[in-house]
Amino acid sequence: MLKQIVLPLSAVFLLELAYRKAMLEISKESVPEMQDDFETVDGLNQFFTTVVWLGSVRVLLMLLTVTFMLMDKASSMYLWSMSFIVYYLANILESVYAQ
Repeated sequence: MLKQIVLPLSAVFLLELAYRKAMLEISKESVPEMQDDFETVDGLNQFFTTVVWLGSVRVLLMLLTVTFMLMDKASSMYLWSMSFIVYYLANILESVYAQ
């Protein structure tokens, strides 16, 4: 376990200390260029708009409603409750992270 997990992870973290500043400067210089490139690609913008829409609450509620109609009631209620618990915990964690 030490050779397979701990040593490679510690090597990655130690190497990160060495190249952290150089990579930060490179990324600072390239961010405006990447933003300009992103604005010109319409298909990519549409893709990310669709991904955000698929992760919305409306789509989640539509999918849960369909599962309520197609699955047995106990399984669908379990799915509903777990989905709401996960959504609730994600919002709490987001709030804690923002503070």
